[in-house]
Amino acid sequence: MGKHRWKGKLHKPIYIGSIPIEGTNERLQETVEQEIIEKLQLLMKHYGIADKDDYLSLALALASNYVPGIQVKQVALKLKHGDWGAVIRDNIGRHKVWPPEQRLRLLNAVEEAKQRHKFSTDHEALSHLAQHGEWSRPADRGEEQWLKTLKNQLAKARFEGQSRKETAIC
Repeated sequence: MGKHRWKGKLHKPIYIGSIPIEGTNERLQETVEQEIIEKLQLLMKHYGIADKDDYLSLALALASNYVPGIQVKQVALKLKHGDWGAVIRDNIGRHKVWPPEQRLRLLNAVEEAKQRHKFSTDHEALSHLAQHGEWSRPADRGEEQWLKTLKNQLAKARFEGQSRKETAIC
């Protein structure tokens, strides 16, 4: 889910100070409370919560963004035969190792996409490739996770290509 970039009033802290006049600090606390309630209403609007008294839904929306144990992740499932058809997660274990040929195809696809679509960065090209064809995101991977995988494999492909060039020079 990553870091959230708040805007407007949700980005600005509530600044307070102490005023040495009797009774003003009590009113200051009321003002802070009113400001917090106003910002809670903005959070509810941000998360699309219609009932402005539904703080449980707000807490769940915030927690699902920031608490990994509450986040719901899509994973591939398969039936485990011989165990009365028990459903198990398909992606348990070590990640698949990409062969050098596959990384080279990715490198070529990125360079081709950069030329064809006039992308200036690898990120733009990879984002495009992740939406189409051979390099599209698998169902069991989140978008950010898949882009990170593609970036890592692209870096490995470039490193391998550089190592081959250095070996050929020697």
